[in-house]
Amino acid sequence: MKRVILVVFLVVFQTMNFAQELKFGKVSKEELEETKHPLDPNAPAAILSKKYTVKYEYQQNIGFVQIREITMRIKIYTQEGFEYADYMAPFYNSKSARETVSKVNGTTYNLESGKITETKLKSDQVFENEVTKYRSELKFTMPNVKPGSVLEYKYEIRSPFEQNIDQVECQYEIPLNKLDVKISIPDYYTVKPSTKGYFPINLKQSKENTSFTLMSTERTNSGGTFNTVSSQTYADNYTYTSNVYSVTMSNVPAIKQEPYVDNLSNYKATINMEVVGYQFPGQLYKSYAQTWDDVVKSIYESENFGGELKKTGYFEQDLDKVISDIPIQTDRMAAVLEFCKSRIKWNDYYSFYSRDGVKDAYKKGVGNSGDINLNLINMLNYAGLIANPILVSTKSHGIPLFPTLEGFNYVVAGVELNGSFYLLDASDKFSIVNVLPERAINWSGRLIKKSGGYEEVSLFPSTASQENSIVSFSLKEDAKIIGKRRVQYTSYLAKNFREKYVNVSKESYLEKMESNYEGIDISNHEVTNDKELYQPVSETYDFEMANVADKIGNTIVFSPMFFLATSTNPFKSETREYPIDFVYPIKSRQTFTVTIPEGYAIESIPAPLNIAMPENLGSYRYTIQKTDTTVQLVVQYEINKAYISQDYYDFVKDFFKQIVDKEAEKVVLKKL
Repeated sequence: MKRVILVVFLVVFQTMNFAQELKFGKVSKEELEETKHPLDPNAPAAILSKKYTVKYEYQQNIGFVQIREITMRIKIYTQEGFEYADYMAPFYNSKSARETVSKVNGTTYNLESGKITETKLKSDQVFENEVTKYRSELKFTMPNVKPGSVLEYKYEIRSPFEQNIDQVECQYEIPLNKLDVKISIPDYYTVKPSTKGYFPINLKQSKENTSFTLMSTERTNSGGTFNTVSSQTYADNYTYTSNVYSVTMSNVPAIKQEPYVDNLSNYKATINMEVVGYQFPGQLYKSYAQTWDDVVKSIYESENFGGELKKTGYFEQDLDKVISDIPIQTDRMAAVLEFCKSRIKWNDYYSFYSRDGVKDAYKKGVGNSGDINLNLINMLNYAGLIANPILVSTKSHGIPLFPTLEGFNYVVAGVELNGSFYLLDASDKFSIVNVLPERAINWSGRLIKKSGGYEEVSLFPSTASQENSIVSFSLKEDAKIIGKRRVQYTSYLAKNFREKYVNVSKESYLEKMESNYEGIDISNHEVTNDKELYQPVSETYDFEMANVADKIGNTIVFSPMFFLATSTNPFKSETREYPIDFVYPIKSRQTFTVTIPEGYAIESIPAPLNIAMPENLGSYRYTIQKTDTTVQLVVQYEINKAYISQDYYDFVKDFFKQIVDKEAEKVVLKKL
């Protein structure tokens, strides 16, 4: 036992020792020789060191400028870790100012023939891409990356937006050996620090003094006949106090992906610094603090948002041809959505702003999510419906915890009609009324009304997506089955099916389907309503499959659901740290009829099962009976809440365990 403890201590000590000695540009042979992470042997890569500093510099005639310096050192263990050689960092612009990126420096280190080699990141491998008018990206890929490489890079961002401090990530999907964060803010600014995530962060606060020099020039007239002018330059030194927020952490574990998680980044350990106001000597206090009212007002009053919702005179004649003969408002709403989808294609960029204007996007037939859905809102209102924009943060963007313009990156349409509320998004080919693309189903959004007010609206689907399946099996004595299946999907399940089916060839779709059900041979495959988005989509096919039952002497043993049984429990971990996101409620009903081989009798069948989770979260019913020649089974499965707290994890885990266990149970036939 003492030896085990000593080994663990040495591993931890070695990891910490590496982290303490790291200096930029000084990569050791030991780091390059390391083949796996000492504390997480399955990690494809690890961050050996991250250094993140924020400081403020006073510039004459400008004022305070924020400077962010980021330094990273990453170890690549396997080819799966190559993704960490790709780097992207956002920076921001406004009409009058922009952040600038400089001092980008990177090197890939490898060990070749016992010697350390260096491959420099070249300037033509570093890109700055404009995403929107207000956001750009720094992108680069480190060169000459191999398993065993150590990557090192650093850069600096100078920002005129001194009131905005980016969220600092303190945890990743790979281990982080050493983290040093230092955020130094002049005490003229009032700051609200906070942390989030499940891994504890010890945020320390201290003070330090900083000096800067202001240059001034004094001119004097000598008077007299010649009236000469002389000038003298003075240097005045000023000192101010800064509040310093710092974190030093070692051996931060990787945040592990779990099934049915909305966005893992929502649960990472992070530091947030909100600058709520400032007061310079001799001036009144100015507040930066924003409420949601401030955010909504700022967005709505923007020319790229509220201004675009006033645009008319460019689509009306085209739309009239579509809706003039549609008196029912719900049908008219769907027709407007489909019209907008057909006229403007999404360019894969997220935004709630219109980039070049709704008219331009309509004319060109392409635009970002803001271009498209602001157009949609204009069209819906023209069609006599009450439509308003809903600000959304996509799943990949995270949850906006604080009132900030950067909290949102997307917009959808909301329609109030006859006491009901409908959500629409025209940027997705397969979306329909109240079926948003999954990227937009992220907790809640903020609906902005023309009056200037707003209200929070849930984005979670409330109506269950349904699967109804009828399957017939004819079991042969040689353990082969011949059968037919018909399955029908509605709502999100139909959308998911169409996304997999419509965009690929039928041959590719069937090949993938047969690979999912190993050993199956599918024929007579037909799909109906694959392009009729407002109808349930149906799939029918015949199948054959060998070796699906066990012959033991005079008996045949088989699962009555065969290849359609639930074989694995997605919830395997002992504990759960994050909520469970099923995305949408589900109702499934599957009916199975198994015809047994001639000359056999049914000796035993599984017992029925009826279980439910607490709080009406979900239920499962397994109803089975037999006749002389058939086994008849109905399996009903419901998940009634799209989003389930991790507090119910034990119930969810046991619920799925019972399903797997039950569907593995066998029917036993005996030869007559």
